[in-house]
Amino acid sequence: GEGAGRQSDADVVVFKSNGLAAWDVALGAEAMRRAREQGVGISL
Repeated sequence: GEGAGRQSDADVVVFKSNGLAAWDVALGAEAMRRAREQGVGISL
């Protein structure tokens, strides 16, 4: 956009997505698969 971004570490950015939860789950699963392939990340 054209608005200024964060000006300092104290600034907070709020984002609300009205997307599909299924898309979030699929994207997360793909990110996990790729991380495991590369041997990075930790289990929480």
